[in-house]
Amino acid sequence: NNSPLPDGLRPSFGFRCGLSEVDARSNCKPTCTHHIQCSDGEECWGVQWNYCNAFEEDEHPICTDLDLADDDKRCGYDEASARGFCGAKCDFDDECGDQEYCFPTLLNLCECHEETCPDEAYVAYSNAKALVSPFFLAQSDPGGEQHGRPRNASTVLSLSIANYLLIVFVSINVLMM
Repeated sequence: NNSPLPDGLRPSFGFRCGLSEVDARSNCKPTCTHHIQCSDGEECWGVQWNYCNAFEEDEHPICTDLDLADDDKRCGYDEASARGFCGAKCDFDDECGDQEYCFPTLLNLCECHEETCPDEAYVAYSNAKALVSPFFLAQSDPGGEQHGRPRNASTVLSLSIANYLLIVFVSINVLMM
């Protein structure tokens, strides 16, 4: 595993109670192994990669208006932190903070948390992010490699496009000769 995070802070998959997978994951509802462990009307859902383990128990804000779920691009160290810590909305990497990038996200309840309980959400997300952020700060080792810097899809895409355009340009020049 290439994660710079200690085991207890690494994002994880799992099973959580909720009305839907988005409710279970985005509200960091209780873990479960069977729906009988969940509240009435809830099921035990297999949830996508998340940072629920970075929150103290009962600290995560709860959104009850699941119609406010969205998948806006957000800033984060990786996609899971962008939606899990409800990073700032963005369109480009340069709109994000230190060592953060702009990621398209899975459906989440960030908009709901920001609208219905902004103070509680801000405190909870700030506390959880503070646990994780030191591990993503770029540090150089004596060999000159940087550790902790996540891969960024937009950087890889930009390099791929640049390489493709270079190949096309060279091919056109060769054909014109």
